[in-house]
Order: sequence, then structure tokens, then C-alpha cells
Amino acid sequence: MTEVTLRRDEGVWRWAIVVVFSIAALSYLWSARSLFLDDAFIHLRIATNLHNLGFYSFNGDTPTYCTSSLVYTTLLAALLTVFDGIPLLKIVGAAIYCVLFLMIAGLALIARPRGAVWLWIALLAAVASPIGVRWLSDGMETGLVAIVAILLARAAFVIRSAGRDLDALRCIGVFLVGAIAVMLRVEFCFLVAMIGTASIVGRPRARIDALTVSLAAGAATGLIAIYLIFGNILPDTAVAKASGAAALSVSSLYGSVVGIAKAHVGASSLGVLVLAAWLYSLVRVIRNSANVRYSLILNAALPLLFALIGVRQQAIQGYRYFVFIEFFLLAFNTLVVGE
Repeated sequence: MTEVTLRRDEGVWRWAIVVVFSIAALSYLWSARSLFLDDAFIHLRIATNLHNLGFYSFNGDTPTYCTSSLVYTTLLAALLTVFDGIPLLKIVGAAIYCVLFLMIAGLALIARPRGAVWLWIALLAAVASPIGVRWLSDGMETGLVAIVAILLARAAFVIRSAGRDLDALRCIGVFLVGAIAVMLRVEFCFLVAMIGTASIVGRPRARIDALTVSLAAGAATGLIAIYLIFGNILPDTAVAKASGAAALSVSSLYGSVVGIAKAHVGASSLGVLVLAAWLYSLVRVIRNSANVRYSLILNAALPLLFALIGVRQQAIQGYRYFVFIEFFLLAFNTLVVGE
């Protein structure tokens, strides 16, 4: 009787926390209903040109690789047939944010054991914070990136324990996640490569299973689509914001470290909570995981990304550059902790 009562009380507390965060998030969404980021209008302009002219362009005179997200810009262009431009940014941003919030809240409510529960709640707290609401519903693709990162984490978790048996529906689902992720943000290729590496060398018996192949095929399909449309893999903006190894020096590396730190601290509860929760989840995974090597290879993706930012001298202009990888790693680790 005592154990049943404790579990019921724990369920009540989970619901109470979710309700409190829901009220906070909705109030922040409402208070920011008239606030926009200038980059959101860039997306809207490109989507409007796509809708009116049939090609991706900022100026509207010639096709260019001007968007950081093929999927999001195309989604906006398609919805312009139904909604006016400026209201569309808020409608789409709020809808994506609500899906993200409900996804994490649902995972927090059904998770076992307590370690996984509190990790999901930490992520929910970050998402429901004022800056979390602002960044994840700002009329850009950031909220959608967070959703896809969690879906990709689920795919990586399934691949981690997959056997050789072919499950057609799972393969199709993983293929679609890989393709959509890469066309949403090309940086997801990095995570797909890390999942592939972990699948081959990070399991007790090195093997390439159908799910890993499906994920890689999906990512390759996304890359091919990007190249066929734009004639290049990286957006023009990404190329312009990198100095390259030629500019590498101690001072430049220090500048990259400062830029990464500022991006996290500047995102307040969103950046700090997610990073802190990831570190805690990594400790839990190392202590309790039955297959530590696979998990460690995936988690090495974050310090490796930091190193690549330093080598490329990539300009960091906010925490949204880290949403794809930190949401992915925190979600993956939490799923492992919840086994």
C-alpha cells in the first residue's frame, strides 16, 4: 500500500510540475506575441519569393542558397497560401513550440526511473523558461530543430539495441527522420555520422544493421536534395561566417571558447540548464549503461563540435547553433537512463 501511495503521489507531483510550466510557457508566449527577430523576417522574405517566384532567393532576382533550412522555408512558403506573412511567423512558431513542449511533457510523465524523470523535467524547465520560449518560438526553425533532435535521439536509442532482424516500418521511420533532419539543418549530418560510427565500433559486436543503413540513406537523400536544389551543401551564410584554419591561432581559439560560453550564458536558463542536465546525464550513463562505449562515442560529438568550431573559426551568434546537438544528446542519455 505504501509503495502504491508513493507512486500516486509522484504522479500528482509530475502533473503539478507540468501544469506550472504550461502556465508559465503560455504566459511567455502571450507576452511575446508582438515580438519578432529580424532573422525571422529573412526566412519570411525567402519563403515569399519561393511562393511567388518558384525558387529560393532573398533578392528575388536569381536562385541562391540563402536559407539555413530547406524544410522550414518550404513549410512557410506552403502556408503562405493560407495565412498572411507576418501573422504566419507567430502562428507557426507557437504551433511548433506547443508540439515540442507537449512532447517533452509527455516523456516526463511516462518516464521511469526517477533519474530519467528529473532529466526530462530539467529539459522542460529550460524550454518553458522566458528565453526558452523566446528562442524556440521566434519564427525561425529552432523549435522544429529541437523536435527533430529528440526524434533522432530516439532513433539512435533504437539503433543502439537493434538486432539484425529487418523491421520495415522502423526502417522507413528512421529513413524519414534522417532525410528530414538533414534538410532541416545540414548540421544533422554530423550527428548521423556519429550514430553510424557508434553503431559500427561502439557495440559489443561490430555490425551494420538495417536501421543504421536506413538512417544513413535518409541523410544521404537529404544531402542529394540540397545539392540538386542549390548546387552546394553548405548555405552561403555558413561559408561566410567561417574564417578557416588559415586564421587559426591561440587568440582565435580563445575567442571561439568565449563565443561558445557567451552563447550558453546568454541563453540564460535555456542554455545553462540544458548543458548542466547533459553533464549530469552523461555521468548517469557512464555509471549505469549496459553499453557505455556506444553512448560515449555519441556524447563525444559535443566536445568534437566545439573543436571544429575552433578550427573553422565559425562565428557563433547565439545558442540556437547548439540546439540540434545538445537536445539530441540530452534526450538520448535520458532514454538510456530510463531503461
